[in-house]
Amino acid sequence: MSVTLIIVIIANSLTVFAAVPYLRETAQGKTKPRVASWFGWGALTAVGAAAAYQQHQWPAAVFLTFCALQNFSIVVLGLKRGNRKLAGLDLTAIGGALIGGMVLFFLKSPVLGTWVAITADFIVLLPTLKHTWQQPGEETASTYLLEALAAILTLTVAGGIAFTAIAYPLYLLIADEVIVVLIHQAHRRQQLNHLLGSGSAPEPTPPPGFPQR
Repeated sequence: MSVTLIIVIIANSLTVFAAVPYLRETAQGKTKPRVASWFGWGALTAVGAAAAYQQHQWPAAVFLTFCALQNFSIVVLGLKRGNRKLAGLDLTAIGGALIGGMVLFFLKSPVLGTWVAITADFIVLLPTLKHTWQQPGEETASTYLLEALAAILTLTVAGGIAFTAIAYPLYLLIADEVIVVLIHQAHRRQQLNHLLGSGSAPEPTPPPGFPQR
């Protein structure tokens, strides 16, 4: 068994395990996933996986396939326990997935399809960042941390510097780490408010540039 294959297996095992704490806390009612957002992410990572498969970038393709499956598993449980509201940005994700899929199918352009998917993914991420900052207790840091580690491992065995091999895993690495940092900092803010005897923490103000949900 080659070193590359071993790393791919470890990376995608981490991706599978990353969903476990999120699914557990969703079942307990602690975590409140936005179902439409997770569905959009599932569709977009599936587009990224298809683009990587087209260019035979197997580590990225397998990683993104598992990411898509992880997202859809959260959708299934979130239909009962999560937030089922549909926002305009969620439609952006679904539309981005459709456009990315058409680019792959009709234009045969994996690079452009990946660009479309990442752009839509980032747009949908913005309200999640705001929610994470305001309600860190409703997010599961370990899920994002494990997926970030899986992305790092995937990047170590990427096939050169091909765009479809590194772009989406690198984007997910950055996005996951930003969420982990926001959760940590938001919890610290809440602890500080408690120590200062503020009683109930005031409604936090999201960092500049974050859209209103």
